[in-house]
This record gives sequence, structure tokens and C-alpha cells, in this order.
Amino acid sequence: MPHSHHTTPAPEFCLARSCHAMPAPENHPPTSRHGTAHAPCSKAVGFWWATSASSKESLTSCDSSLDAASDSDTLSTLPDDSKIPKPQGEPGRPGCGGYTLESTLDWNHNAYTITYRLIDEHLDTTKCASAQSPALIKVVRNKAMVAFPDLENYSNVWPVNDMIMMRLKYTSSRARRCEIKAAAGKGMRTRSLK
Repeated sequence: MPHSHHTTPAPEFCLARSCHAMPAPENHPPTSRHGTAHAPCSKAVGFWWATSASSKESLTSCDSSLDAASDSDTLSTLPDDSKIPKPQGEPGRPGCGGYTLESTLDWNHNAYTITYRLIDEHLDTTKCASAQSPALIKVVRNKAMVAFPDLENYSNVWPVNDMIMMRLKYTSSRARRCEIKAAAGKGMRTRSLK
């Protein structure tokens, strides 16, 4: 089924289905390159790293806090109803009615790496998203939008919010495990000295 060009939000974007040319047989649901089924009119979008000098220069130079740092004061040229909506469910939980960012967004790996680097540089990775400063979350969101201007096409910049939440959930959990392991090891040494 050909897609009209008016559904493409920006020149850097392409609809995920049109990036993978072979149409699905009529008796099988369309799938992404990861083998997961998606709706025939999916708004999953892939994009490529912008190579503008300003993007490169700017990179060098739990949900409540993400909502508090929303883009209410971020300028947008698109009306909210034309933006790509956040999928239903929780990110990272496809078996429980949620979705995975990788299959929903179909971005290249470099986009995730750059966004994770921004999160690691500006936020306390030993704490979850709800324990972060809304101002620092906003800094990450704004820098991600400078690096990837096409994020403006997503309602409330939800991909960045989801990446922040998932990254901090992972890193804070890892920090707690290391803390527990260190405390257990310290307790073992103390008992062995007695």
C-alpha cells in the first residue's frame, strides 16, 4: 500500500513500513524489521543523524518529573493533533500491554547512544526519574531536540521521556544491586575477622 508523502513529517523521516520495501502478504499482519507486528498505518518513524554543524556543536558544548518538565514552554511549529502520539501502555513491557521503543520507533542505534549519553551526562543515574530535578530533565530534552530536531514531531517529545525513564530505571537498579553487593561483601569481611 503506497504512503502519501503528506504523512511524512520532515525530509529526514520516512515511515517505517516504507523503509522496508516488501509488503506483507494479505493473510499476515505487516511486520517491522524486528519481526513484530504493527498496524497497517503505523506512525513508527525512522530517522538518520543530522550532520549539521550546529547539531554537532551543541552535543559537545518515574513519569511525574517527566511530565513536570514537559515542553509546555518549548516552541513548536506543529499543532498537537498532527504530532505522533505516544503508544498505549508502558515502554519496555510489550508482554503486559506495553511496547518496546526499538520496534515502535525503528530508530538507528546511534540515536539511542547519543540520547543515553545525554542522560548519563546530565542526570544522576543512581536515582529513578521521579527523583530527578525537573530542570535537569528539561536540559536533556532540549539537548536531544537540538541533536534531533525531528523530535518536535512527537507529542510531548515522548520518545525522550520514555528513554529517560527506562535508562534511569536500569541504571538506578544496577546501582542498588552494586550497593547491596558491596554491603554484603563488607559484612562478610567483618565476620571473617572476628
